[in-house]
Formats: sequence, C-alpha cells, structure tokens
Amino acid sequence: MYKMILLDIDGTLVGNSKIMTPNIVSTVKALAKTGVKVCLCTGRNLCASRSIANELELDSYIVTIDGTTVYSISEDKTVYTNCLNYETNKKIFERFNYGLKISVAAADHEFVYYCEKKDYIEEFFSKSLTRDERNAYVKYWNINVTDSLDVYLNTLLNAREISFRSRCLDDLLKMKSILETENFGEELHVRHLWDDMLLVGAVGISKAKGMEFLCKTYGIDVSEVVAIGDERNDIPMLEEAGLGIAMGNARDEVKAAADFVTLSVDEDGAACAINKFFG
Repeated sequence: MYKMILLDIDGTLVGNSKIMTPNIVSTVKALAKTGVKVCLCTGRNLCASRSIANELELDSYIVTIDGTTVYSISEDKTVYTNCLNYETNKKIFERFNYGLKISVAAADHEFVYYCEKKDYIEEFFSKSLTRDERNAYVKYWNINVTDSLDVYLNTLLNAREISFRSRCLDDLLKMKSILETENFGEELHVRHLWDDMLLVGAVGISKAKGMEFLCKTYGIDVSEVVAIGDERNDIPMLEEAGLGIAMGNARDEVKAAADFVTLSVDEDGAACAINKFFG
C-alpha cells in the first residue's frame, strides 16, 4: 500500500497553459482526503509553487528548486535547505560573467535574470515567445530582469541555486566541464536540465533527497512512495521511489527510469495514474 505521492508540477500537473484541469484538481483532492500524504516536488521556487498547493488545498510540504528546499505549508516555514554559500555562488558567477550569457539566481520568492546587455534577455525570450507570452511568463514565474550587478549580487545572498541560460549548447557544455574540474571552494552538483540551461547547486541536491527528507518526517519507507514526473530532474526520485511514474510527454530517458508510463499531461496522465494505483 502506498502512503505518499510526490507530484511534479510543470509537464505533470500543468501543461503549456499552466492551469490544472478540473479532473486533476478533483482527483488530487480526493486522494489527499483518503489519508495519503500528497506533496509537490518541483523545480519551481516557493512563490511559483504556492498557488498550485493552494488550489489543491494541500497542508503538507512542497519540495522546491529541485530539492534544495523543503517548505512546510501547515507551519508556513522552510524546514530543510541544502544550498551553496554566497561566496561560492559569487565565484561561479564571476567566472562566467562575460559575453551574452544569462545568469539566473533562484531565490524563494523570485528568479533574477541578469545579463550585461539587458536587451539580450528580451531577445532570448523572443526566440520562442511573443511579447505578450513573454510578459505573462515573467509575471507567472516572478522573474526580475536586470542589468544591475548590485541587484543580482544581492539576490545571490539568498539564492538556493544558480543557473546559466544560453542558446549555444557548446558554451554550456564547456561551462559544465569547467565547473566539474576547477575549484570553487565547495563541491558542486552540475546538471544540464534543458538544452539552454545549466544548473549549479550544492552536492547531493535532487528531488530524491527532498523525498527522503519527507519519508523521515512522516515515518514512511521509500518503498511506500509514488512519484510522478516528466523531466530529467525527476529521474532520481522516479528511480528511488517505490513506484516511479513517467508522464507520456516525458523524454525517453525519463520513461526509461520509470516503472510505469502514464498518459500525457494534456490527457490528464497524472490523474489516470492516481486512479490506477490508488483507486
């Protein structure tokens, strides 16, 4: 019998519209009422996750920014963090602060996008988004776009994770190699999440670590946990959970790491999986 479920958000509970369907909402709410612990486990920060938790009427936990932080909804406080210190984040940023790269500091309540040429950030988004879509994206994710070095460095003081975005895959792969070989004062966990994003955090961070923290908190064995996700950052928790479920829209490597593949997010795959294994 499964006692807890961890749900990714983007690509799992919501698709491109960023809105949960009534079927998803009602299915998750019904599951929570049975006594199963329902928790969110996401790459989003707290600000971008809380609205989803509120709509689902959850009073459990949210694992945010890929496992760097665990937030207690009922206690309204952070109960776990595993982040790089400010000096390490600053060294990483300074090492790559040249050319047309976008540096992103992920804090609990905002993502700060910095580039020496601010217009490049607009250009970066315009490759795939219209202006209206870009404005909606920035508002939804609470993104602060800046070319102020002071603003960016101030955000690094409380950053959970630092990342870099570039349209040039070769640049990101070179950066990854440097981050993995040079000394920045702390061991680093470097991940190439999307084709245009490289994430850098503390060693040991992953959604699986967040899941392990929740298992200890609730006194639940990991074999009693179901995890559902669709992206590379979901693979550790899908592999470690008692039952790992990949969305039908997931990458092939994510599907390969899962025990079961459900329907896509546009087909309410998460709700289908919940009904199949908890019904």
